Amino acid sequence: MRKYLLVCRHAKEDHLLWKNVDTPHLIESIDLYSLQDLVNTHNGELITKLHNLSEVFLKHIKETCLVCKGRGHICEICSNDEVLFPFDSLAVICGECGAVYHKNCFSRKHEICQRCIRIKQRLEQTTLFSDENGD
Repeated sequence: MRKYLLVCRHAKEDHLLWKNVDTPHLIESIDLYSLQDLVNTHNGELITKLHNLSEVFLKHIKETCLVCKGRGHICEICSNDEVLFPFDSLAVICGECGAVYHKNCFSRKHEICQRCIRIKQRLEQTTLFSDENGD
């Protein structure tokens, strides 16, 4: 979600990423925690804080901001109208080209990316065309 908010002009204007965060290190890195965060993990405060941040960010990205919502993806396997985002729990991202699919759809296709197949076919056609023309 951080990547979406960093490039969104509306989120920048509203300082959305920073005004709701009293511990900025939590959104800077997934591997960085303070001792207070560990204490808050034990008493349940950290999970509540992260859940609340997640809700604010999700609402901006998926509901209120047309710019962020427009950066979502449609699963090209099922062509469902549902807008997918890389951080959705039901989504999977191709490691090669970055395409986003539903996990179920991707597994039905034996985890073979449809976009990568098209890219490979285009490269083969381009190479074949170049070889035929002597380029």
